[in-house]
Amino acid sequence: MADFNHAYIGRLVVKAQNGDSDAFAELYAITYQHTYNYAAHYLRDAN
Repeated sequence: MADFNHAYIGRLVVKAQNGDSDAFAELYAITYQHTYNYAAHYLRDAN
């Protein structure tokens, strides 16, 4: 699992909430794989 810098991610979230599409893209790139893996595990479905 990746070591997330929670303070940095928090700043990205605030920027994305304020309409910064670059911040949203970076936030997605940093977290999408972890989020997908969590959901697949939780739902017990890899597809």
